[in-house]
Amino acid sequence: MFAYLNGQVTGRTERSIWLEVGGVGYDVQMPATSIARLEPSEKTVTVYTHLVWKEDDIQLYGFEDVLTKEVFLALVSVSGIGPRIALSILSFLEPEQAIACISSEDTARLQKIPGIGKKMAARLCVDLKDKAGKILSRKSVCASCEVPVYLPTLSVHRLQFDAVSALVNLGYSEANASEAVKKATEKLSDVEEGRMQRLEDVIKMALQELNRF
Repeated sequence: MFAYLNGQVTGRTERSIWLEVGGVGYDVQMPATSIARLEPSEKTVTVYTHLVWKEDDIQLYGFEDVLTKEVFLALVSVSGIGPRIALSILSFLEPEQAIACISSEDTARLQKIPGIGKKMAARLCVDLKDKAGKILSRKSVCASCEVPVYLPTLSVHRLQFDAVSALVNLGYSEANASEAVKKATEKLSDVEEGRMQRLEDVIKMALQELNRF
């Protein structure tokens, strides 16, 4: 019903922001990380939305970018994953991190999220592996969709290993994946000197390298 809303953030709760649009205040539930970033201000912001209409309840969910909304919709498509758990996942993982975890079947990391047990983590990987790969490889996953949050520093060898594993899970050969990841880490080191590399950045850069093969 609503694709997005443009308005001013006038207030926040633990689970939502209040977005005023044309004199109407909308209570929009969002990931905790997004709520923390969207402080009340006179600045106009765009929130991409998804309306869930049930017989006894109507809830409006919001996201800072299209990618986060897309990942949310993918998560709630899995049996047993409702909007609240999906928001919990996106509160602990940025959307690209969630995609990378699912693509590489990193169930251990998923289980660290409240509400996600061993079986649910495995189900997420099984049900969304193909969908996550398509989301990750699309060109729509671009700089305009990113939120500049950096992961703790990873050793180069561990970073490359995880990136190669994710690409192999997407269907690329180990040889091509290894070569692409090596080039990607080298390029990111050049352009982001002094900044921590993110696993998802390496994977995206490696996908660009693979498209040149």
